Amino acid sequence: MPKVIENVEEKTFKNVIDLINENGFKNTSMKMIADKTGIAVGTLYNYFSNKEEMIFHVIKKSWKQTFKKLDSILNENLSAEKKLEEFIITLYKEISSRKVIGRELIQNNIIEEEKFNEIRKNLTNKFEFLFKILENENYNLDLEQKRLIDTIFISISNLATLYNDEEKNIEYLKKLSKKIID
Repeated sequence: MPKVIENVEEKTFKNVIDLINENGFKNTSMKMIADKTGIAVGTLYNYFSNKEEMIFHVIKKSWKQTFKKLDSILNENLSAEKKLEEFIITLYKEISSRKVIGRELIQNNIIEEEKFNEIRKNLTNKFEFLFKILENENYNLDLEQKRLIDTIFISISNLATLYNDEEKNIEYLKKLSKKIID
């Protein structure tokens, strides 16, 4: 009977992200994950059938945490403008902490893009809720402004990957987000 280890997800979560950020997906092995986590390789296979399943599970869990943070911002007693700013900053920090692992996994056909549809749909719903908040405070978002928001989301991934200066990246995104409601 396999040994049951408590909190395997938590033990592997950060290590998987760190290892992939350092080595890339293809150069990260189950053995490396097991060694860094302090769990036997065989034990990992008791919880995940392969590396792809484990990685997707980690990505999905990390996005659930991100969505909780975004929901918290959307439900705070802040102005719509401040909610937009906090939403974008939080999204940047969350994506940056993962170093855009999801994009690498999709681009290299490691995890099918369809598996990310649930995450995309949830994020789209959060943005739509934010749009409604902005519109309720008389910020009538036109199609161009909605496109700007989509551009900001795409920019977050690129900034987190290409420019290693979080403070300047966030400042840039804050300025860009203000253009949405101007």
